[in-house]
Amino acid sequence: MNLFKTQKIYKNISIDKFTNLSVYIDQRELNEQKIKNLKIFYTNQFATLQTFPFITDPCVAINKKPIFKNRKGNFSRKVLFDGQHRLYAIRQLYKENKNLYKKVSIPVKYFVCKNNDDVHTLYTLLNLSSSATGSELNKNKSEWNVNKILKEVKQNLEKKCDKYSSLTPIKRARFGIFYSQEFYRILNQDEEFCELVKKYKKTSKVIIQSINKFIKNIDKENMYQLSAGSKAWLNKLNERNHEINIGCIHPKYYDVIIENVFE
Repeated sequence: MNLFKTQKIYKNISIDKFTNLSVYIDQRELNEQKIKNLKIFYTNQFATLQTFPFITDPCVAINKKPIFKNRKGNFSRKVLFDGQHRLYAIRQLYKENKNLYKKVSIPVKYFVCKNNDDVHTLYTLLNLSSSATGSELNKNKSEWNVNKILKEVKQNLEKKCDKYSSLTPIKRARFGIFYSQEFYRILNQDEEFCELVKKYKKTSKVIIQSINKFIKNIDKENMYQLSAGSKAWLNKLNERNHEINIGCIHPKYYDVIIENVFE
């Protein structure tokens, strides 16, 4: 089974649907301390962000028929096979205060699977490392550590920006700020990009050079298209001697930059 060719569906689902997901039978034992730590983390993050931040999306196998065996020994149409500690932590928080969290939506990655063997294969691949998707898959599979390279890209871009933020810009992004964690999240979850980095053995230096070249070649008129249609952003770009850098790009269009790295 080819992980990168498996049909995937990205979807935000309600917290009610998320907490009612069944867990795949073949899972590691639950770590209660990890669940407690996640509860504390999510409680603190929710107070600021009004959501639960994930670096990688929880992964769920899906089929039209209830063919997947879950932890309770029953069969389900959907089973979560990566992210069980996050599920249990959020389930407990939701049970403790439904009114507070009832409007939260959870990003989920669905994998269309034909049988339990498919789920087992995906589970094995995704748990070769500590993370569920993207570059983390390569951590224990290859000497060419894609995850390390992407982290270096993030860190070096941060150093070259006047301002950067690790927060996810949920309501409004501010001009001139590089949302580095959001950029890294998109990099990390772009499986095709990660495979190309590995295939062509791209270093962080080369990737950063490609990113900077693409950004500098965007004229201000076209940059308007990458600034979420905001006149305020365009006015900033037209200010005297304003240099175009990654902080000028609205986070909504980070994927455009990533798509052009291998052009």
